[in-house]
Amino acid sequence: MPGDKYVIGLTGNIATGKSVVARMLERLGAKVIDADRLVHWLLDNDKALQQAVVREFGEDILDKEGRIIRKRLAAKVFGNPEALKRLEALIHPRVIKWVQWLIENAKERVIVVEAVKLVEAGMHNRYDALWVVTCPEEEQLRRLVEIRGMTPHEAVARLKSQPPQEAKLALADVVIYNDGPLSRTWEQVKAQWERIMASLKPEEEKAPRPTLVARKAYRKDLPAFARFLSISEEEALEKLLQKGYIIALQGEEAVGILGWNAENLVASIEEVIIKNQDFATLSAMLKALESEASALMCEVAIVALHPQSPMTKAFESCGYTPAEPEKLYRPWREEAQKILKEGQALFIKKIRETIITQPI
Repeated sequence: MPGDKYVIGLTGNIATGKSVVARMLERLGAKVIDADRLVHWLLDNDKALQQAVVREFGEDILDKEGRIIRKRLAAKVFGNPEALKRLEALIHPRVIKWVQWLIENAKERVIVVEAVKLVEAGMHNRYDALWVVTCPEEEQLRRLVEIRGMTPHEAVARLKSQPPQEAKLALADVVIYNDGPLSRTWEQVKAQWERIMASLKPEEEKAPRPTLVARKAYRKDLPAFARFLSISEEEALEKLLQKGYIIALQGEEAVGILGWNAENLVASIEEVIIKNQDFATLSAMLKALESEASALMCEVAIVALHPQSPMTKAFESCGYTPAEPEKLYRPWREEAQKILKEGQALFIKKIRETIITQPI
């Protein structure tokens, strides 16, 4: 059915050229989500996944810093279908969840989910079409040896470790033959792209987006504040009386709030909620906070965050840097201890100069 978005599941066995096809689609305007790269990111950053993998496969897959060495993990599952199945049972649900979040938040109308294990993970059933990239086995072997530097023995072993291409081809809605010059592959991709564009609903003319305004929250903002948090206006008023709030508004609607307190010349950020993970909203609210805090003679703004949270990157891009509480000037340290919870790290930004620069 024609709709606002079209999601392609893109797969193909090793060295068939699925990444080449993904880049072609990206050039045409699609958003490409590389699920295989997402797996690497999760193994490096998802603490719960890391712990589960180590429990299943042993601590010898870790380096001295406690990070998973992917080559050691791969050696434990290569050629061992049962071990591979156990690993995939841990990884696939997390990958599917993250991919779905990326799809839902994509601005592009065509989204491509690229993964070598797309079919095996059952992900292909979620999307509008399954594309399979294929080429003859002798061409796969040539690419593995000449381009990726494998020995012929390694190349053959790698091919044999994957399911036959025929299994994926039988499920495909679109087959891209990548066995000749790139211009031929490009023509196939472009033809399919034009078909997809013709099937999508015409984009509606959108009214200009209201200007984003971030400022101190006032009593008059109670209706928008309450709607944003799905609470009553009485509850919203109670919150506004407990601490300072910055509100981000687009027109009459709130798209973000930031709760904070000022003590000992420190602005402590205690609550941040933004709509649709829009970090431009966060940036605007932080600027408003820093202006308000500076007027109150605050020297620094601090926030406690989980190191792996996407919010952490956003704060860092706004000038907030990691800090060790015990090395801070004593009043700053005392305020940091009030907001820090287990598993969190402290981030700090100077907003005014202070003559005291050493810990006390």
